[in-house]
This record gives sequence, C-alpha cells and structure tokens, in this order.
Amino acid sequence: MTNKKELFFKAITSLNSSLLEVLLDETPICEKLRNDLFVERMDAVFDEFKKSGDTFLFQYKGYCFNTSCKRKCKGYIYVGNNSQKQFHAICEETEDAILNFQPFELSSEEISTKNVEIIPFPRTYSVDEVDYDGRYNFIIKQMNDAISELIHDNDGYLTQHDYVPWVEKYKWLAYESKDVEYKFDHVFFDVYRNVEELVQFLQQKDKVINAVKEYELVSKMGEKELLKWLVKYEEYIIEVLVFLVDNFDCDIVNGYVPLIRGGKMFIYQPDFIEIDNFYTLFSDLYSTKLDEYTTYDSTEIHNILPEEEYHTIYSLQFHLEKRGINIIG
Repeated sequence: MTNKKELFFKAITSLNSSLLEVLLDETPICEKLRNDLFVERMDAVFDEFKKSGDTFLFQYKGYCFNTSCKRKCKGYIYVGNNSQKQFHAICEETEDAILNFQPFELSSEEISTKNVEIIPFPRTYSVDEVDYDGRYNFIIKQMNDAISELIHDNDGYLTQHDYVPWVEKYKWLAYESKDVEYKFDHVFFDVYRNVEELVQFLQQKDKVINAVKEYELVSKMGEKELLKWLVKYEEYIIEVLVFLVDNFDCDIVNGYVPLIRGGKMFIYQPDFIEIDNFYTLFSDLYSTKLDEYTTYDSTEIHNILPEEEYHTIYSLQFHLEKRGINIIG
C-alpha cells in the first residue's frame, strides 16, 4: 500500500500541487510557513518547470554543502526532464512520513549542481506566514517596509546611491533584529549584511586610489621601492580578492550582478571600478615579482613543502627575506 511519504514524492515529481494540498494536514511541513502558503509557493515552482517544457522531475539524493553543518542535513535535488533545471530541498523523513521539507541549496554525488539553473523557492513575507502568536509582527512589518523602500524606484537594480543611505538609515533595525535572525527567515537579514559589506568597501575607494598614485611614483624610483609597495599591500589584496570573488565572480549583464544568488536584486559593478582596477594592477605585478623572487622550485612546492608552510608560496615578503633582501624601513 502506498504511504503518505511516497505520495508526497509523487506529488513533487509529477508537478501536482493538488495532490500536495490533499496530503498535508495542519502541521507545517516547511519550517515557519503555513501549509497553504507552502503549496502556493510549490505551485509557482512547478509552473517554472512547466514553462520550460518539463512534464516530470527526476529525484536525486543530495546533502548540505556546508562542511561545518553539524546536522549533516540530507535532502533531494529535483531535475526537469526537459530543461534540466533544478530544485533543491532538505528533507527530514521517517520510513513512511515526511517530517520537514525545506527548500535549500544542496550538493550531490549523483548529479552535478554546477553551472545549472536552480529554480528558487518564492519568498515573500507576510506576518501570518512566519509567526502564529504575533510576537514578531511589528519587526517583520518594519523589515518589509525597509526592503520595499530599497527597491521602490529602481526595480531592484541598485547603485551606491540607493543602498549607501539605506544602510545608514536602517542600521538600528539590523541591530535590533540580531536576536531574532534565527527565529524566522526574512530577506532583510541577507540583504542588509551584503550591502553593508558593499558600503564598507566603497569607503575604501580613497585607499585604493592613493595606492595607485603611490604606484605611479614608486614605479619610477627603482626596484626596491616597487617591492616595498607590493609588500605593503600584500595582506590587503587578499581582502580585496575575497570581496571581488564573493560579489562579482559571475556574469555581468549591462553592468549589474546579483546581490544574492537566485535573488531579484542586482548591484552596479562600475561603482567598484577603482577597487577592481587596483586589484588587476596589483595582482599582475605581484605575480610577476613572485615568480622572479621565489625561493622554491616546483619540486619543493609539490613534494617537499610541509602543509603548514604552504602559504609561504604566495608571500613575496617571505621570499625577499629568505633571499636577504631588506625592504623594511
């Protein structure tokens, strides 16, 4: 006899929201979301697959890609039979029942999750879907209002002129909401955190502009001064690299990149052109000088060097000091 769990999976793989609705009782299957709203969102996911010519979904086992996750969450990856688009969800289950079905991006040993389009679970936020007893109603409304204000005049295509004053204006809300961030899901948390980082790097524009001006001077003063300049900024460039990879390592369309993967807000990359130019200038020159002054040969790097010293491969200061070249002072 077919049990509820099997019927639930059948509803998902057959893109059947009506069957899904019949199967669910009053107990929320998706954390912090009423079942009627869950079915409504899943129906939107199914529509995306259907619009892409899919008539059913293949189901593959998946797992949380966060290696620090203590729960070792498992779930499923659903793949359209025509489009090959994917939908991911963590799934807590028993032998015959589904206890929790939480849309969440996963990895898999059964199918590749790289360079594929992942259909997002729609996320809009109304008070009644998050909280049954009303304790968070007011702060959720404040978050809704803050997000609406951010995208009101730009359709989600943001420049620094949109989010710099917004971050300052809603600093108080970000502070007051820290204690409830893990009580419920809301886009405000990720949006504020991401744009706050953007603002912090925008405030470093003067630093990179001055660094480039320094380079223009020291490049005419001889090798030692140039090496001093490179060593001066070699730790800072790691911060810049991480920032650029985290935020701009994706396709840039008409100057914009997604603020959050799968989201509907975008940031204007040319706002960070000075930082990008500094990184390009520095990294090209640093790589050249590192090759020139390295004290390792390829055999040492791959076969002899202990793991705890591996970071020294990419430290120009380390190699200069090892060669007895004093560039300090």
